[in-house]
Amino acid sequence: MADIDRLLAGEFDQWERNNFLRLVAQHPHADRGVLLRVLQETEVLLRQPDVRPYAAAIALAGRQELEIHEVRRLPGLPGASKRMRRGVARALLRRGAR
Repeated sequence: MADIDRLLAGEFDQWERNNFLRLVAQHPHADRGVLLRVLQETEVLLRQPDVRPYAAAIALAGRQELEIHEVRRLPGLPGASKRMRRGVARALLRRGAR
């Protein structure tokens, strides 16, 4: 997990950080620890104005390594868009969540 922390501490513009988070969230070899770190970073970004890590949030919702309750809070954060909320809901439904 130290590697992901070093990468997240790097110099990124907003678009690059959001893209990086999405790529890690979608990576088939990302383990639970890495995904939890990406989830934490995504939550932080969704609390900031005009930051849109929506693709990362949707990708995280589809990951079996994360508990449903862990990602279910993302749509309620201040920066969540209607489209992101729908995407997270669809990803959770594919996992069998209600």
